[in-house]
Amino acid sequence: MAGLETITILIVDDNPDNIFTLSELIREHFEQIQIKEACSGVEALRIVNGDAVDLILLDVQMPELDGFEFTRMIKKRPKTTHIPVIFITAFDPARKLMEKGFDVGGIDYVTKPIDNFQLVYRIKTYIRFIQRERFINQELERKVRERTLELEASRDFLQRMIDNIPAPVFYRNARGEFEVCNRAYEEYTGKPREKIIGKHVYAVWPEEAARFFHETDMKLLSEKQHRVDEVSVLHRDGNMRNLLIYKKLHTKQDGETEGILGIALDITDRKQAENALGRRDAILEAVNHASECFLRFQNWEQHIQVVLEHLARSTDSIQISLMVIESLAEGTLSGIRQYRWNDMTASPVEFPDNLQESPLNRWMEQLRQNRIVQCHHRQCPDEDRALLTRLGLKSLILVPIFVDEQWWGFLAFEGRERDTDADWPQNEIEALKTAADIIGAAVTRQRIDRKLMAAKEAAENASQAKGEFLATVSHELRTPINAILLLAQSLNHAVYGPVSEKQSEVLGHVLTSSRHLLSMINDIIEFSSIDADTLNFFSEHIPVCDLCRERLDAITAQAEEKQITVADDTGSCRTIIFGDRRRIRKILDNLLENALKFTPEGGTVGIEVKEDTEHDQVHMTVWDTGIGIAEADRDKLFQPFVQLDSRLDRAYEGTGLGLVLAYRLAQLHGGSISLASEVGSGSRFTLTLPCTST
Repeated sequence: MAGLETITILIVDDNPDNIFTLSELIREHFEQIQIKEACSGVEALRIVNGDAVDLILLDVQMPELDGFEFTRMIKKRPKTTHIPVIFITAFDPARKLMEKGFDVGGIDYVTKPIDNFQLVYRIKTYIRFIQRERFINQELERKVRERTLELEASRDFLQRMIDNIPAPVFYRNARGEFEVCNRAYEEYTGKPREKIIGKHVYAVWPEEAARFFHETDMKLLSEKQHRVDEVSVLHRDGNMRNLLIYKKLHTKQDGETEGILGIALDITDRKQAENALGRRDAILEAVNHASECFLRFQNWEQHIQVVLEHLARSTDSIQISLMVIESLAEGTLSGIRQYRWNDMTASPVEFPDNLQESPLNRWMEQLRQNRIVQCHHRQCPDEDRALLTRLGLKSLILVPIFVDEQWWGFLAFEGRERDTDADWPQNEIEALKTAADIIGAAVTRQRIDRKLMAAKEAAENASQAKGEFLATVSHELRTPINAILLLAQSLNHAVYGPVSEKQSEVLGHVLTSSRHLLSMINDIIEFSSIDADTLNFFSEHIPVCDLCRERLDAITAQAEEKQITVADDTGSCRTIIFGDRRRIRKILDNLLENALKFTPEGGTVGIEVKEDTEHDQVHMTVWDTGIGIAEADRDKLFQPFVQLDSRLDRAYEGTGLGLVLAYRLAQLHGGSISLASEVGSGSRFTLTLPCTST
């Protein structure tokens, strides 16, 4: 304990000689001792109240303020209560007197005349105690200082860490006062940290937001569980922000609540995106409604008003117009036929006829080039803004409609107020373009339907019209319907952006309806290729094996020409089927011809027959050792007019109808055709038909 500070001893006695004697005795035996002297209790009080004292030698019997009263007074004061007091008395104290001294706070007694050795020994003992205590206190103070610095460094580090968190972070104590917040929280409140810490939410946030925070805090304290709340607050930049606030109770080990820890996530962009998706979904729903109307009914003009209303409501338009271009002669709009829906909150919007005295001429040219026109009063040329003002509109968007690759008209969405920017979101633009395309497809369909009806009437009057009818169908119907399919598939495959589950369902309706129409057209073409009268079946009982051998015999000559072996695996079955012999023979012939066509010289073609008594079926498999069919190509086999690739088109003749007709005829007999094939090893086409007996 070397190097400790000087020990200060206060000697209090009303006899100066006693003070002198004690002072000299102490100086003689001790170093680094500072002695203070007082001739009365009052003077001693002044000294201990002003100076640091480590030990007091106190005379008991003094005028005005005796030693006991002096000791009682200093022990009541926090600053002096720790000072040890040794009483000095001129007579041997009685037990009662000693008890009084100890009761008021004394630690020892020394009697006069003073035994120097005894006094010096006791002072040494107490000095050692004082030095030890001082050393311990100094060590404690050092450790406290070090720990305080560590805590301050840790707090600074944590503060820097949470300041780097972009989301607002805060901690409020059980009284609702802020104790911690980060820089992001300051930015959102618009207040510096010193005006937040120690304050209640009502002193930091506007009243409405503060009330919300206080009420949710009370619910959190009541529920004792974490909370997630959503609130809109005014940011310091003047804009409203949507915050998602996560709050959790901070408790002591005994479960007592100490405060509330929270973090706020800015979900403004997410909410705006959700609203945008909601608007897009509404538009797509209106588009789907338009698609269903136009696909279900042939005359689009009878349902255009309903379609326009749905589109207007989904886009918040006060008016929507379908403008059909019949003539733009001499720079006027007089040749435009207009279909209009108005929400009746304002007078109908009427476009000026003269294209030269407004931006309409420029807009019409953009539409002719298949470009969408957007105009908003906040961001547009003065000429455009003047026209909007004249029309009483805040915004206008024009979407072109093309029919048979010719500009046919446009949709005009009038009056929508944009709160954020002048331009519509791209996904909404794409949805509006889809609506325009569907209207174009409906017009195309109506044109085609009229041509189809005319062709059908001609076909019914004369068989010669049959070819013209098929040509009209294949050219006028398949092309636009395929265009609709491609457009819907592009949307469904997210070409124009991500597609939600609801949007995918909507597009599924478009695809299903279009494919249904295409399937109907294919049926007409396919069944028209077969003599209509021959579709009337003449059913009879047919021995399966006899029929199969007959068809093998029929191809023997052709097989020999190609040096192909014909194998008979029909066995000795006696299975009987009931059906049109000529049609079933046609199925087997088509399968055998297909096998011969794709089997090279030296190969083998055959028929295998197996009975399935459990299911009352018979399986007739036409097999070959030809080139085989790749897995990816099998779906194409039963499509009309389809060959597997262009190389095969050149190498092998055929329209691609053989397998299709075989498959359809099998179905008409209550059967099916299945395929098993491996490239380079051949193919197995199995015709399965119900049988009657064996």
